[in-house]
Amino acid sequence: MTPPRTALICGISGQDGTYLAQDAMWKMLQQNTPEDFVIATGETHALQDFIAEAFAAVNLDWRDHVDSDPALMRPADLGVSRADPTLAARKLGWKAQMNMAGVVYKMVAATKTNKAD
Repeated sequence: MTPPRTALICGISGQDGTYLAQDAMWKMLQQNTPEDFVIATGETHALQDFIAEAFAAVNLDWRDHVDSDPALMRPADLGVSRADPTLAARKLGWKAQMNMAGVVYKMVAATKTNKAD
């Protein structure tokens, strides 16, 4: 018996959907065999980079609003985040259409739009 075709996409959504990787989801569902795919930019960034981009998207300097105490860091806390989308590129022909900064900007813009509704 063939397992049901399902896809789990963890990410952000928006009105245009371009940054949700809907194309990747559709391509996953076209596969004959279920498989785990990583849908990501493939870039490596420190958490500080992500925070800086998010604050910059609303014209703020993150250092004026965030306090960080290294003594409070847990061993499992991520200092650097990276994901390898090689399998998605190879098997699905999928490649990220924007970089991390673009994704963060879209996330902030979607949040601002949702709050305005």
